[in-house]
Amino acid sequence: NSFIDNFSLTDLDSFRRFNRAAELHSLALKSDSPENQLLNLWVALETLVPSKSGRTKAKVNNIIDSIMPFLSLTYLETLTERLARDFCLWNRPKFYKSIASIEGETVRHRLLKLLLLPENIEHKNQLFAELQQFYLLRNRAHYFSTILTTTSKLASLLETHAQRVDWQIRRIYRTRNLIVHAGHTPPYISILIKNIHDYLDIVITVIGRLASDERKINSIEQAFKYSEIKYKELLDELKASNEIIAAENINQYLLTSRV
Repeated sequence: NSFIDNFSLTDLDSFRRFNRAAELHSLALKSDSPENQLLNLWVALETLVPSKSGRTKAKVNNIIDSIMPFLSLTYLETLTERLARDFCLWNRPKFYKSIASIEGETVRHRLLKLLLLPENIEHKNQLFAELQQFYLLRNRAHYFSTILTTTSKLASLLETHAQRVDWQIRRIYRTRNLIVHAGHTPPYISILIKNIHDYLDIVITVIGRLASDERKINSIEQAFKYSEIKYKELLDELKASNEIIAAENINQYLLTSRV
């Protein structure tokens, strides 16, 4: 109800495109055909991405450049939200006990403080010891406790993620062309469907958030421009600061939403 009451895509063309993308997303979920799923999700993404009239940029390059800020601005939040959720699935009572004494508005906030702040090292070590044979979860948590420690590492992580997304979108586009022009479906289509589904969900979610939370935008074009500016600001800030993540800046770099 809050989303409907506050939704601010007053530009009629933007509203129609947003609605059409949601319909195509729904069709993809209802289809039993992997080919139809991938094609519908791809067209939904194309429907949202602003066209670059008068420019020579290839369609796939335009899509990559346009959605990358959405995916990058939400990347750290998505990764750490999944980690917090997996800890809850592992053993909620033990996990909550390890973060009980840590202040934070959400479980993700408290988990990040547990992993990164020196004053919580005893609680972190105790949690890692409790994991015992759950090696993958412990390794993921340890990885985050090392890769999220400085702003330069955060910038490097975002740039590496952007490169992987670039490769994956190109694989999706090539597969789309194989299906449409050659009637050929590669055996790895399921992972491509999952990835493009994730990308589309993030773009739709961020546009919805920007259009309903404080009504920051009135059109889809504004959403893409806003995300582009915010992503550039974030990268410039991370590269220029070269700080260690500590109690006084963890909110600024990891906990404050950028969109």
